[in-house]
Amino acid sequence: MVHRILRTMFAKGIFDYPMTKTDSNLEADRAVAEQDAEQAIVLLKNTNAMLPIAKTVHNIAIIGSHADIGMLAGGGSSQVIPTGHDQADEFPVGGAVRPTGVKIYDPPSPLAALQAEVPGARVTYDSGVDLQNAAALARQSDVVIVFVEQWMTEGRDVPNLSLPGNQDALIAAVVAANPRTIVVLETGGPVLMPWLDQVPAVLAAWYAGSGGATALARILFGDVNPSGKLPITFPQGVDQLPRPVLPSGRAPFDIDYREGANVGYRWFEWRNLKPLFPFGYGLSYSTFRIDSMQVQGGETIHVNVDVTNSGSRQGMETVQAYATPPDASDRAVPRLIGWGKVDLKPGETRRVTISADPRLFAEFDEARHVWHLPDGQYAVAVGNSSASLPLAATVQLSARDLPP
Repeated sequence: MVHRILRTMFAKGIFDYPMTKTDSNLEADRAVAEQDAEQAIVLLKNTNAMLPIAKTVHNIAIIGSHADIGMLAGGGSSQVIPTGHDQADEFPVGGAVRPTGVKIYDPPSPLAALQAEVPGARVTYDSGVDLQNAAALARQSDVVIVFVEQWMTEGRDVPNLSLPGNQDALIAAVVAANPRTIVVLETGGPVLMPWLDQVPAVLAAWYAGSGGATALARILFGDVNPSGKLPITFPQGVDQLPRPVLPSGRAPFDIDYREGANVGYRWFEWRNLKPLFPFGYGLSYSTFRIDSMQVQGGETIHVNVDVTNSGSRQGMETVQAYATPPDASDRAVPRLIGWGKVDLKPGETRRVTISADPRLFAEFDEARHVWHLPDGQYAVAVGNSSASLPLAATVQLSARDLPP
């Protein structure tokens, strides 16, 4: 084993040409992180075009989630110390005696990013700890942005889907004081939103990381048109989940995975459940039209559609294709087989081609221990989320076994 390792090290010149330590191009890396955040932030709600905010705004209130420090980072192996911060802003989680992790907030702060975005506006921060103080600030502001969080790490699950602490009450108090309230979610997954009907605008910023606050500010004020899509389903309540009650006590315990392969959005389709926000969902400041679908079969599925920006702003749309295999059982539900993201100017149309990997709609033959693609008519649907698939067609596929 040592011989193979050393042989490869010599072959790659590690000993003859030893590596030298060089400075990383941190500014270029930060720019990449910012661009990633610009395309990952999801606009979930935007009633009456609350967003983007006009740059003529005078007073902005920023409330909650240490938004005067930075954007919340996820825990675990993805967690890093922010550049230029030897003493990072860290908050122990789980108590000082037995901490279960450390929260890190990546600069710049949303407060600083918004001040830089609209230097002529007065931007004021409140921690949100005192609901009355937060509501008082909201009443005297033109627009309010409430940051709420649910911290996760790969070694620590959240106990439920509710925002921890008094954050739901904070949102309710703030929006009651000022209906022009925007909620920014800094979470690693879906959360329940008992206040959703009262809030005109909601964004899922996830754990936006370095450059995330700048990306968020650019989206809030329309420099960037949001284009993110949900990679997960947001349920209306825990009663919609396969296991609304988790087993109590310590492991080991038995779990019956009665949903089989119908997990995530496929569970909701199989049980005919309407989620709060479906998989693949995400709004834009523009509007898009998807039409002229053509589907080809044979060994796999090929989909071609036209995508048109029918709005007044340049923006990106992600076309999603789903297929339902021929199956006499009630477990056959649409499966995502591919997507294409296009950047379009107002009035521009582009043709999008999606070619599916046949493994995505194959079935495992337990008797023969192979993945098998059955022949028959496959239902194909195209749209912009798992719950919005207006274009439909059928296509014939040939039966075959797939290599491992």
